[in-house]
Amino acid sequence: MNFDAGGAQTFVASLAMEQKDLGHDVSIIIIDELINSDFQKLLVQGLREKSVDLYFLNRRPGRNITIVNTIRGIIKTLSTVNPDIINTHISTSHLIVSICLKFALSRLKDRHVITVHNAPEQWSSMTHRFNEHTPSIYCSYSALDLNPKRDCLSVAIQNGIPKLKVDDRAVPILKQFNNNGVAHRFVLSVGRLSKQKNYDMVCEVAQHFENKNVHFLVCGIKQETAEQDLENFSKIPNIHYLGTKTQEEVYSLMSNCDCFFNASLWEGLPITVLEAFFSGIPCVLSNIPPHIEIGTDMPYCYISSLDSKDSFVHNIEKALTHTESKDLILAARQPFLKKYSIATTANNYVEFYNKVLENV
Repeated sequence: MNFDAGGAQTFVASLAMEQKDLGHDVSIIIIDELINSDFQKLLVQGLREKSVDLYFLNRRPGRNITIVNTIRGIIKTLSTVNPDIINTHISTSHLIVSICLKFALSRLKDRHVITVHNAPEQWSSMTHRFNEHTPSIYCSYSALDLNPKRDCLSVAIQNGIPKLKVDDRAVPILKQFNNNGVAHRFVLSVGRLSKQKNYDMVCEVAQHFENKNVHFLVCGIKQETAEQDLENFSKIPNIHYLGTKTQEEVYSLMSNCDCFFNASLWEGLPITVLEAFFSGIPCVLSNIPPHIEIGTDMPYCYISSLDSKDSFVHNIEKALTHTESKDLILAARQPFLKKYSIATTANNYVEFYNKVLENV
């Protein structure tokens, strides 16, 4: 897989480290070239500290010769490691690995497991053709329901996250907006600048709160809508793009902001929303199936109509009225959060792997 800043990448790193703690040998093949961001450096550092084996293929997207070298690298690495299970994440990885297994490593083909991270996840016709019977883990019940059905062993295993380690590194970031002696409130959105994350709606909602001492903070890697999103942000004085942040910086922002806001058009089971739940911040989410799945019964979480700015505004206003501490909010959420622990998720993954191996 690649190691861009994103929920799937954060999840895979957490899953690998937890599986290592369970006593398994774990390796990750990182297909795309790293860009040396702080996010990537810290993920790699954490994995190495847990003795997870890392293999870097340094693919540069869009170059045919690099694709050929990537396939060669995957074949060489899998031949050397000879894994019991090969678990791919992200659709490009599903396709490239399935090609390698079909034409060069057929003895490992029945050990391939796919994790589907979106509801729905966009696959090419070739990805479907090569993976019609590949056992699949869906990251949520919504992903299981909304993706095309295939003739394969499958299960929904909801994503989980590790215990958050929170510090005050976000305080200086927020202080720069608290410079006139007036109490300010902060609404945080985390996610790549892409169509999926629906920053057009975030901008509409932020405009409603202009001159009301409410700041909207956005963190995320720049992707296909970045140019337009950044232009829109520049026209709205109370919305601020903070760039790509590390996990620790995001946790600290969640701990120090007043509301978490996700207006996504689609998700799988969003890691950043789980992180927000575990941080104790009130949440306002769009009414897409994965958000409904995890947010309907969650205390201090408000589900809003995806197409209604007024619905988001109303719920953010409601979230900003809460005076309870994050510790009290987190205590109210505890009965609902147990199933989203990475330990639970990792054990469920291993149980599914064992079912796959029974058929090998």
